Amino acid sequence: VVYCQNAVATALTATGSSLRWYTVVSGGTGSATAPTPATATAGSPASLQYVSQTVSSCEGPRATIAVNVTPTPAAPTVTSPVVYCQNAVATALTATGSSLRWYTVVSGGTGSASAPTPTTAASSTHFVSQTVSGCEGPRATIAVNVTATPAAPTVTSPVVYCQNATTMVLTATGSSLSWYSVQTGGTGSTTAPTPTTAASGSPASLQYVSQTVSGCEGPRATIAVNVTPTPAVPMVVSPVNYAQNAAASPLTATGTELLWYATATGGAGSATAPTPSTAAPGNPASTNYVSQTVSGCEGPRAAIEVVVSNCLANQTYEAPIAGGVTQTGTWINTRTNASNLASAQTTLDAKTYILLEPNTVITATSSGFFLAKIGGCP
Repeated sequence: VVYCQNAVATALTATGSSLRWYTVVSGGTGSATAPTPATATAGSPASLQYVSQTVSSCEGPRATIAVNVTPTPAAPTVTSPVVYCQNAVATALTATGSSLRWYTVVSGGTGSASAPTPTTAASSTHFVSQTVSGCEGPRATIAVNVTATPAAPTVTSPVVYCQNATTMVLTATGSSLSWYSVQTGGTGSTTAPTPTTAASGSPASLQYVSQTVSGCEGPRATIAVNVTPTPAVPMVVSPVNYAQNAAASPLTATGTELLWYATATGGAGSATAPTPSTAAPGNPASTNYVSQTVSGCEGPRAAIEVVVSNCLANQTYEAPIAGGVTQTGTWINTRTNASNLASAQTTLDAKTYILLEPNTVITATSSGFFLAKIGGCP
């Protein structure tokens, strides 16, 4: 009679008349009550029982009943816990043993020969036993731990740059960051990218970053890189012409948030337009530069040249009238032939004359002199 260790046994049975039960093969005192064998100790046999029958008051020989108790097999070998990231794709659980049976409860229930595939929505516990020689052993426990999906990293978006500006490496706050150029899929990099600002756009590019906590990668945060286009140069009039020592006005330009500079590059801009000096002649006597700023981005600088001429603007001079010199004569351009009053004089017929601009008004006087109002300065 075979039992599994610690199984519930029933009384032994035999077919005969007036049965008597013994614990020894001979001698002893028989019992009319059939014994219930113990199954606590494994063995083959674990115990021997004997039984005889009595017919017409005569007891016959004893039959032997061997009670074999199969030892309880060990629990299967398992790996526990099995760890998954939340919502990850899971595979069927595994264990090492014979004739495995899987349960959702630690005791009782109905076992399944098919290994379960755990859900990864939440943690769970599974149980598995093995059966050897028809005897089922205790259940091993497999804990399925599901790690919650971490949040997306904390980012600042959009990141705004002016076109062609020098950029910084992108940043995010999180653990074990992975950077991507696509929203899904792709291969992440642990090195944060440095965006380009060559092309303008809102956004000009998109970058994505995730964090990994306890081995589980979370969703990706999006960083938009907005590149503001470089504004055009302001509209200016150049050159601006002045006569030497003439009163000048502040320079002007058409644009937004103008900044004025004394140099073509570098330096600190001023929001106040400069008033050029006319003290010294020159072509140009000075050059000023002006830029405009649109949406926080400063554009290139436009140059404004200030030309200062040494002509004697709006001044009246008296000089002797010379023989042979009339109002319709040829007048020399003092702007190109003279740098000051002294060089604006020449000798004709041993007389001294002031050189005049073309179209200068000539007025004769009764004293034999003429009045010349020199004009035509830039």
